[in-house]
Amino acid sequence: MSTDGAGVLRDLRRARRRRAYGDVDWSDALYKVYVTGLLSAVGGSMLSGWVGGAPATPAELATSVERGPAAVGLVVAVVVAADLAAATATSPATHLGRLAMSALDAVPRSLAGLVLLALPAAGLAGVGGTALEAARRQAGLAAQLRFALTMQDVRTVILLRRQLAAEGPRRRPWARLPAGRRPRPVWRRDWHGILRWPAARILRMVLLGVTAGLAAAWAWRGTPALALAAGAALLVAALDSTEGPAQEADHPVRHDTLPVHPGRLLVRHLAAPAVVMLAVVAVGAGGATALGGASTPPPRGGGVGRPGSRAARPPRPGLTGR
Repeated sequence: MSTDGAGVLRDLRRARRRRAYGDVDWSDALYKVYVTGLLSAVGGSMLSGWVGGAPATPAELATSVERGPAAVGLVVAVVVAADLAAATATSPATHLGRLAMSALDAVPRSLAGLVLLALPAAGLAGVGGTALEAARRQAGLAAQLRFALTMQDVRTVILLRRQLAAEGPRRRPWARLPAGRRPRPVWRRDWHGILRWPAARILRMVLLGVTAGLAAAWAWRGTPALALAAGAALLVAALDSTEGPAQEADHPVRHDTLPVHPGRLLVRHLAAPAVVMLAVVAVGAGGATALGGASTPPPRGGGVGRPGSRAARPPRPGLTGR
């Protein structure tokens, strides 16, 4: 080990790097790479569906390869140069400069600089009230969430996510179920839980339905890869709606104390989630209809009226009388 100051710092940096690499969970890292690749593929498919126009010619591709890096670098340089060359207001530094010059030219846009100054001050003022116990608890929940993702334990991931978001059930339900003549304990129990959903979960279900509908509409229009996004949104919604069967699966010992077969009990628990998913699908269908996804897609080959198709060819002489 070195005895001088620079050598000691190098040794400490090397030891810290070895320790950081030794603590890496490679299964978690591979899972992150998998998720990132999947999301990148879906995003690329969406962007490819939005970009239209004729295919680029070889000359245009050569020009893009030759001048593209310089053009991108010029755009970055203009944005970072505090809008001096372009005389625009796209940089936060420009808004701070307007605040400094507000005595000479007072415009409403100069208030944006005041907001930029107030946000760090508010953060510094509020950081003192942070509860260390709550922060430590959230850090522990985040570590457990990563471990559950590595083990692909979907039920644990859902419960930990709700704890991190402080998404607890409502004390008072949104509505009261009327007393029926025929007792249906499983049906009433599931709906009692659904009626105590917080507003955040209901809003998430609506957004998932809209997302699934829009993705399905774009898949119908010519981007088939978006069908995966629609299926993923409906899967997340289904995981939230099947709370009753999940709670029964969390307590397998309780099945022995009930006068019903466990399989039949779980099947009865699927009635209420089915109604909820029908509502989610209805919301998605409304979003798809608003986008116009129900229209018939254009023919891809041999369509009517296209050059080279049989319907577009003129009739042969001498065959019109048949």
